[in-house]
Amino acid sequence: MRTKHLLTKLIVAILFSSAIAFGQSHRNLPIYRNFNGVAPDSMNTLDSTSISYGGWSIQSPQGTRSWAVKNFTANYYVGCNGFISTGQVVQEQWFISPGFSTITYPNAHLNFSSANKFAGNPIAVLVSTNYDGVSLPSTATWSDITNLVTLPPPNPSGPRSWYKSGNVNLASFNGNNVYVGFKYTCDALTATDWEVDSISITNTITGIQTINSNGNIISFYPNPVNNELVVSNDLLIDKIEMYNLIGEQINSSQNINNKKYALNVSELRSGIYFAKVYLKNGTIVSQKIIKD
Repeated sequence: MRTKHLLTKLIVAILFSSAIAFGQSHRNLPIYRNFNGVAPDSMNTLDSTSISYGGWSIQSPQGTRSWAVKNFTANYYVGCNGFISTGQVVQEQWFISPGFSTITYPNAHLNFSSANKFAGNPIAVLVSTNYDGVSLPSTATWSDITNLVTLPPPNPSGPRSWYKSGNVNLASFNGNNVYVGFKYTCDALTATDWEVDSISITNTITGIQTINSNGNIISFYPNPVNNELVVSNDLLIDKIEMYNLIGEQINSSQNINNKKYALNVSELRSGIYFAKVYLKNGTIVSQKIIKD
């Protein structure tokens, strides 16, 4: 009995030490544009004079009136206005985020503020999972999510009023490289002045991201969990084992061979457990899980 007791203590100690060694990180995506100053994450300090800061890009399929960093009464923002006093022309202008992985960041959310003035088309907000980051947008497939965001109403002559988009969930767009695009269009008669600021794409999950010794990020969510624990990772998962606090294995999923897996934990009693994840490359990661 003493040998068994020492063995279970050893197993629990190993699980605890593994979780501590790899650490925990509640991280935001490195995609944030606040044109007035410094973003919340000091790693993403902003250059308010560069439209391409942080990997953002502009594409001009039609016309020359592209998105640019502008300011009005000392308020900096990115804007697009297709009006040309010498003769109005058709415009199609894109402002596109750098790519990010919804495998690494499984609960990405988009937020921004926008304002407009003059009559014309509203901007469109679109998402692509097959854009290459450099070509014209027409080379990729884009999903229009404009109906999910809050935009200012038409404003032919009134003062600018800033509207918050709301928290738009991008988790349904699964891919290694996901792009968000703001698309401006106008015809040969009317052109709205569109302004966008405080753009953020953050990984607002109720869960934990564990960084292993190789720098690979594994997400466990939700945590606390009720029914299904989702394990998401950049590399292929081989198997997942669940242990209780005395080191007994109580659940196991074998031969997963996928980068994302939902483990059914609905039958577990409320309490603290440990998920032990085996990756195909031989890495093993352990994480404390709370079952509601």
